[in-house]
Amino acid sequence: MTDDERSQQRQSNEQSEVFGPIDAGALREIRDLFVEQEPLVQTASLDDPLNPQTLSID
Repeated sequence: MTDDERSQQRQSNEQSEVFGPIDAGALREIRDLFVEQEPLVQTASLDDPLNPQTLSID
C-alpha cells in the first residue's frame, strides 16, 4: 500500500467517524428523488449497489 493510499484510507476512516455510517436506503431514496424531481439530471448512480458510499449525479 502506498503512502497516498494510506492517507486516503485514513481520511475515509476519519470522515466515517465524524459523520457515522452511510445509510444505503437513504442514499437510494436521494438518488431516486433527484432522478424524478430534477429535470436537468440525466443519470444518478451509486458506486456499489450492495455497500454504496458515493452518489454520482450527471
